[in-house]
Amino acid sequence: MSDFRHLAVRLARVLWPIVVPAISFGQAPVPPIARQAPTSIRVHGKTLVDPYSWLERAQDPEAIAYLEAENRYASAVIGNTQGLQEELYREMRSRVDEADPQPPLRIGNDWYYLRSAPDSQFLLLCRRRGGLKASEEVLVDLNQMAGGRKKPNLGVWRLSPNRRYLAYSVDTDGSEAFTIYVRALQGNGIQEERISGAGRWFEWAADSQTLFYTTPAYGNPPLKLKRHRVGAPEVADDVLHSDSARLGLTRTASGEFLLLFIYGNAGISEVRFLPANRPLGSFQIIEPRRPDVQYQVAQQGRFFYILVNETAGSHILRAPIGTQDRSAWEEVVPAQPGRDVWAFDVVGDEIILAIRLDGLARMKAYHVRARTERDIPFPEPLGSPGVVSNLEREFPTWRNPGANAVRLVFESFVSPRSLSEYDWKRRALRLLWQAHVPGYQPELYESRRVFATASDGTRIPISLVYKKPLVQDGQRPLLLYVYGSGGFSVTPSFEAERVSLLDRGIVYAVAHVRGGGELGKAWHEAAMGRNKVITLSDFIASAEYLLAERYTSHGRLAITGHSAGGIPVTAAANMRPELFQAVIAKAPVTELFYPSGTPGRLRGGPGELGDSNEKADFDAMYAYSPYDNIRAQAYPHMLITASRTDPRTGYAPAAKFVAKLRAANTGSHMLLLKTDFEGGGHMGAAGRLDHWRETAFEYAFIIEALKITR
Repeated sequence: MSDFRHLAVRLARVLWPIVVPAISFGQAPVPPIARQAPTSIRVHGKTLVDPYSWLERAQDPEAIAYLEAENRYASAVIGNTQGLQEELYREMRSRVDEADPQPPLRIGNDWYYLRSAPDSQFLLLCRRRGGLKASEEVLVDLNQMAGGRKKPNLGVWRLSPNRRYLAYSVDTDGSEAFTIYVRALQGNGIQEERISGAGRWFEWAADSQTLFYTTPAYGNPPLKLKRHRVGAPEVADDVLHSDSARLGLTRTASGEFLLLFIYGNAGISEVRFLPANRPLGSFQIIEPRRPDVQYQVAQQGRFFYILVNETAGSHILRAPIGTQDRSAWEEVVPAQPGRDVWAFDVVGDEIILAIRLDGLARMKAYHVRARTERDIPFPEPLGSPGVVSNLEREFPTWRNPGANAVRLVFESFVSPRSLSEYDWKRRALRLLWQAHVPGYQPELYESRRVFATASDGTRIPISLVYKKPLVQDGQRPLLLYVYGSGGFSVTPSFEAERVSLLDRGIVYAVAHVRGGGELGKAWHEAAMGRNKVITLSDFIASAEYLLAERYTSHGRLAITGHSAGGIPVTAAANMRPELFQAVIAKAPVTELFYPSGTPGRLRGGPGELGDSNEKADFDAMYAYSPYDNIRAQAYPHMLITASRTDPRTGYAPAAKFVAKLRAANTGSHMLLLKTDFEGGGHMGAAGRLDHWRETAFEYAFIIEALKITR
């Protein structure tokens, strides 16, 4: 009898979240209620209680059933928006020109390009041999890899130097563990081989027989750099480097050198190099790691050019290749106060600089011998110009530039992505291509930069984009985005989907809070560790400014953040719920301590948010930790999204946050959890059709929560 009771209890736990929400008796859907099974730990004299740690068991049928019940509940709650979701989805699809692929890349006499096919989810990699008018050959069709829960995401593709082999990396489940496929394009020999358990990045050696690749960035440490010989079994691959930090692999634009980048959350940065014609050699250090110093490297002729970003500023050094004699190094671009150099390229006697001044992106051409610089003009001040120094990696062009030209990209909140060629001798900028967005009229929209004032008097930049005209009468709904972590800069970008919000009168805003990198390393470091709460206060100050200046009003303000940006939006919902009408937190960080509960390391790693092993850090983090500060109060409308295969933040923090929030919430607003079971990963749905469906759901939630009728 006891066995029967045990089985009955188990079945009840599994079926409860499935059956109960489905029984609404003609009334509003009933939300799933996660059972509480409190676990606790003692940390620095404080007891941390977790009522929902059982949700971390990814394969537990009860946990799976709860997530599925939450999905059904979310769909039911906004079921009246199905027509709106379909309308939004059709709008997003209509803004895609299927006949406008990315600009093709010429390699030898052949042309390579990526495109999508009508009604297809995933990309095709294609080739035209001998000219752009030749017949198309589809080399890789990711749609053929799809099926069930396989959602293939193309990492990078690389043609071997002798053009006999095509290699490309694919992740099929959102875990960011890639398989590298090596395919023979001509002649006899290997038709296809696979390297499993790889990261996104890999590069060919000059012999066209050796591949260097990294292991997944979010796999089990230590992470590795490996060497593979085409035709050899994967088990024979050599391990060339192991590290607790993440690894990135690239090559110089000339193809002469491979570069290994070592980077981490605690400001770790190191660069090593290997001549591409020495596949059996070892990677040598260019510049060793130093705390809180980041490096970028470009190569021209017999020199490495090294961009050094540190608290004191950004400057560029020139070092003879292969020498560790620092006396032979020279500074070619000195640091300037208030100027952050975030990317560069070397062309002839000039260094093309992508910089930020007061948070605004600019392009400069610096002449090395004359020590002078000039502006490279772009049509809008509030945009994102950038350097393209490697064709395959960044953005292909129709033709390889000459010795006097460099490829530049530009986009803004209102201008779709474009590709230009800058001739540094003639000082001429020529537009090569701009993405075509059917039905979009950029002259109807406008962007601007405004500033909020933080509690300590610091000016916080806020970017706005909207459909004209904008009258500051408080009537416009507004969606405020934030990230504010890791020194990452949220730059103006064009998103065709966003037009569906703008056309409904919604103002889209970005709060460039401290913790990000918009104003350089000092901006990032001002909100690191024990000072991370500054990110939150800056964000709240930004929201208060937009309300005070009547860009929007109470009941019309929504906020959103993704990943680490989930910290400020969920913490702000705890601290000041009355400010916001709606919150969307996508794959959010909501817990600052590992679920295992030992005062263990943070999800963000020591250095970014602090180290919970240190009491002062722990106390600072606990004061704003979103999960630990949920309390009995009325919360805004909230939509929390997650993915079962997310290797970065995981699904459990989102699920636990919603479960705890639902138990504490005293209000009647929507509280929804939507979990992807289909392999979307940290960045959301992998297929473009699924992505539009996902975005339509989120937009419909915002429109419903803000009561937008037009």
